[in-house]
Amino acid sequence: MCEKNFLQTTTRDECGKYVVTLPFRDPKHIGSGNGHSRSFALAQFLRNEQRLKKNEALKARYDSVIQEYLDLKHMRQVLPTHDGHAYYIPHHGVLKPESVTTKLREVFNASSPSSNGTSLNAILHAGPVLQSDLTIQILKWRYFRYVFSADIVKMHRQIWVDPKHTPFQRILFRYTRGEIRNFELKTVIFGVNCAPFPPMRVLQQLAADVDLSHPKASNIIQNFMNVDDVLAGADSTEEAQLMVQELQDALNSAGFPLRKWTSNQKEVLAAIQSDQLLNTDFSRSMQKALPKPSVFGRR
Repeated sequence: MCEKNFLQTTTRDECGKYVVTLPFRDPKHIGSGNGHSRSFALAQFLRNEQRLKKNEALKARYDSVIQEYLDLKHMRQVLPTHDGHAYYIPHHGVLKPESVTTKLREVFNASSPSSNGTSLNAILHAGPVLQSDLTIQILKWRYFRYVFSADIVKMHRQIWVDPKHTPFQRILFRYTRGEIRNFELKTVIFGVNCAPFPPMRVLQQLAADVDLSHPKASNIIQNFMNVDDVLAGADSTEEAQLMVQELQDALNSAGFPLRKWTSNQKEVLAAIQSDQLLNTDFSRSMQKALPKPSVFGRR
């Protein structure tokens, strides 16, 4: 059902980004019988707000996380709705001190029940698991003489949700000392049970779409990625450089920028801007930890 829905409804906008729909179990009646959810989301928002007020620094950081959705145009303000034709998702923050880039992540709870006990996740298909096995990906990666890795910036949020379904991705948010306002999230989000499916399926589609124009990139996207992480390589620096360039071009065409580049050979990433590299210290440690280029491959 998810595959059929994807093939029938997925489009690309004028910038090349993919636009997907949510895989509702009963797409013809998605606005009826869902119950009211705004009051439940409001109660949880107020509880979370009280907790955050005990730590002003944490509250300011979380507010900036949600504000980023507005700054990037990943959500829009709307008028409140109190019927089953919209679903309000409770949200809160989770600290991840070990994260290199994002210390505080937003969490959306699409399993929160509405007034009749039905949640958004309850009326959506979860979709098949398309993620590759990480252990196999790492083993394949180590086979190359010269390796490189990178990840897609905010991969889920680079995919638009069709505007007809964004009413089911509403949240409540208050600016500092302002009133609580209603917003619709415009992209694929974590917390919705089908969230793992669209990004992986979109990458598969992108690989097919660029197969003729960017064959090296198409092969990497199909066979050398684990969710948003690239783990690829080649047996010469020249080939690896060509792969890096093709991959950037192909992913950029769909609005998937890459960051945190690193390699066991600095020449491979000679064309990458310094602010897109993971960091110099990590790259040096990676070159020490991995086998030297001369012992990679079949030679």
